[in-house]
Amino acid sequence: MYYCSFQLLFDVDEDLSQPFFFILLGTLWAALEVQIEGEHGWAENLPTSKFLNLHFTWYHVVMNAMVLVIIFQNVKVSWRRPFWTAALFLIEDFLWFIINPYFGISSYNKQKVKWHKWVCGMPLGNWISATIMLTTAMLSLILEESPVLFIYFALITVYLIVMMLIRYFTDKTDMFSESSGKNSSDKSSYSNLDMSGKPRSTPITF
Repeated sequence: MYYCSFQLLFDVDEDLSQPFFFILLGTLWAALEVQIEGEHGWAENLPTSKFLNLHFTWYHVVMNAMVLVIIFQNVKVSWRRPFWTAALFLIEDFLWFIINPYFGISSYNKQKVKWHKWVCGMPLGNWISATIMLTTAMLSLILEESPVLFIYFALITVYLIVMMLIRYFTDKTDMFSESSGKNSSDKSSYSNLDMSGKPRSTPITF
């Protein structure tokens, strides 16, 4: 009885595999763009041109078109299509900064990232994506009586927070290692000086 009720609420195979597929796709998309763009965001140094003299380039248009083709091929006509479209843009844009060695949490701000419009500490595009995701989740709940998009939204939120924390503690560990190495070097240099501060004729070794 409980299994039948669960089946009525969820398409088990699709509902379990779909979020992992698109979270992985968004992560790989971000990693690919990091490898292509490096420290120069928004295709600044790429051999591309403006699209219709807009803020976007042909690189963005082609890359985004490829993602849309994947969504329309793999997601049936439902509220999931706009949900996953917005979700992929959110995942890709946020993770671009998180996994990019030239950026990270400390550089995720309007002073360092000038190609985005910032609102309340986050790029405007990310707010738009989150709004679309929550709106489609609400419409799906009301019109289709399915809470699954809210579950997907929670999974994506948790995933992005975990990735952010991993980068944060990784940066902290690197800073600690660099600081320890510097202190060790300073100590070694100091030990090779005599009482007057001049270099010893025979340096002390450890």
